[in-house]
Amino acid sequence: MTLYYKKQISYILAAAMFAVPALTLAESNTTSTLALTNSTSSTATEDIDTLRAQLNALLNPKDEMGFISNEEKNARELKLRHKILIGSIALSYIEIDQLANRLNALVELNAKEQEKKEAYLEKLVGYLNYHDVIREKVNNLSNETLNVENIKTAAKELLDWRRDFYISPMKEMSAFILTIKQPAVLKISLERHEKIASDLRKLSQGGYINQEQLFELTQLLNKARELLSEAQAMNNDAYNVLFTEENKTGLDELARSSLENIKSAYAIFMEMSVKVKQILSI
Repeated sequence: MTLYYKKQISYILAAAMFAVPALTLAESNTTSTLALTNSTSSTATEDIDTLRAQLNALLNPKDEMGFISNEEKNARELKLRHKILIGSIALSYIEIDQLANRLNALVELNAKEQEKKEAYLEKLVGYLNYHDVIREKVNNLSNETLNVENIKTAAKELLDWRRDFYISPMKEMSAFILTIKQPAVLKISLERHEKIASDLRKLSQGGYINQEQLFELTQLLNKARELLSEAQAMNNDAYNVLFTEENKTGLDELARSSLENIKSAYAIFMEMSVKVKQILSI
């Protein structure tokens, strides 16, 4: 397979999935951990993994016969390119379906949030319609019309369309989902912070930890609070960009950075839990 075509298909694969994970919070009586999961079934994820494995295998085919003629090699490569393009289109269908599921999972929205959600879902329908057209075009390539130039043309059309009309809106939709879900997670995170602060005071007053240990744990707790405050500020900024600004540049970074801060705060909570257990010899 030519280097040119490998680069084209590798680009499709690299761009095929970038969905930002939704947020859920798993709480127990003794610890609290932040779990990041996609709001889709494991079956859909397995479908993507299977397709990726198949497409990657197609990118590096093995000559099982040891020696074949150039004519046979060209014929195999042509069919290979056709399969890869069809598989790449299939990945996009899964990607769109997953994002639609995550949008539909958002409930109890205010009027403007619901309006934007419905606009996004309508846009996804348009994306599916586009893929229906290009899939039919690719599937209809018969032996007579299946040639390198036709495959290259279809692949370029798909790549150009993704770049110009698809990737940025899909990132915006993922950022919208994160931005809408994060306030609830932040609320639980801040409540966890207050509970830990209360527990520290009780441990100190009961003589279970000394002043040096209290100082170290308080420093960690303050750092977690700072991270959560920053996450809250970034979430507010992301919300404003979504609903008040035409230019959505930086929206994806705000949503992701806010999420990372929440994860970092929970990592500190877990570190504190370990330290307290060590102090108390639990």
